Amino acid sequence: MKALANPSDTVRNVGQMILLFKPISGSFPDGWDGARQMMGDPNKLLAALKEYGSKVAKLNDKIIGKIVKLVGNLDYETCKKVSKAAGGLFKWVDNTVKCYTVHKEVEPLQKKVKEMTEKSE
Repeated sequence: MKALANPSDTVRNVGQMILLFKPISGSFPDGWDGARQMMGDPNKLLAALKEYGSKVAKLNDKIIGKIVKLVGNLDYETCKKVSKAAGGLFKWVDNTVKCYTVHKEVEPLQKKVKEMTEKSE
């Protein structure tokens, strides 16, 4: 994907979604140029995506909203037809958004359980 100077909208959107998650520390420009820079070292990107689970709690509705807007009508099969790499990255994006949604629902319940446990002791 990173080698494409002028990618399709699908590839461009997937790159932009990954960029919004900021899996790699650093300052990257917005848009496709920033996504290409971030993907410059595929091994580093892959390692960062694998370790991203602990960062899900630090996401917010604003970032997720931007990502969901970029997702639009895209799905894994559509992305995979355009680019296998984009398909794989899209699957990661989709699953990470789902993980955030679950985290957002579960976190208040965990806090409530902790408070109730502390009160009963």
